[in-house]
Amino acid sequence: MKQFAVLMLLLCSHLVYGKGDSVNVRNLYCAMADSMVLFVEGNNVIQVYGVGVSAAELKLKSLDRALRIGDIKQHGDTLTALAMPYTTAKKLRLAVVNKKTNKIYKEVSFVAATIPEPRAKVGALKDSIVTKKELLNQDNMQMIFPNSLYSYPYRIQKYTFKAQYKDKNISIPVQGLFIPIEVKKAVKELPPNTVVRFTDIMATCPDCAGRQLRDIKILVR
Repeated sequence: MKQFAVLMLLLCSHLVYGKGDSVNVRNLYCAMADSMVLFVEGNNVIQVYGVGVSAAELKLKSLDRALRIGDIKQHGDTLTALAMPYTTAKKLRLAVVNKKTNKIYKEVSFVAATIPEPRAKVGALKDSIVTKKELLNQDNMQMIFPNSLYSYPYRIQKYTFKAQYKDKNISIPVQGLFIPIEVKKAVKELPPNTVVRFTDIMATCPDCAGRQLRDIKILVR
């Protein structure tokens, strides 16, 4: 949490949307669009677009060896490029340059951040001890990166809901991220102070293999 707070303070000096800017730069997978953050070992896609400047006129140039730029493409009026930072120890500078004249339209400095271990989350729940009503009000499972601005589009692929009390041993496999009627029906029948578990949680993204996440344990009052 302390590192995240320090990062947020650093970002205040790296906003890209200022008055008079003719070229805008952002990392598509940073949750704050106006923050200059790249993620070490993450998926970073830099987007560049301008006012009165055609994307066809532009190219990108890394000004530091610790920042690698590749796979530059044009999509309409937007230039995109993959980016990989190799250190969090210093700022990483990127120049947006005119292809013909080599004039620098804009120079930005990114900060690099590491990506924390992803976690699964039940809806909007923040606590591990909840009321039955609070659990029933949740509609889906989510994957998050705690205290991070990293926002690559992972989603829950499947999980298993489990609960055990008296002579009942409940195990309901679920495909997808939503909490189905079968699970909610089982929750309604729980006696007070029952522990429920969401296990075998798998998450996936558009272009990656699935990854298993830690189990979630919740005490239902």
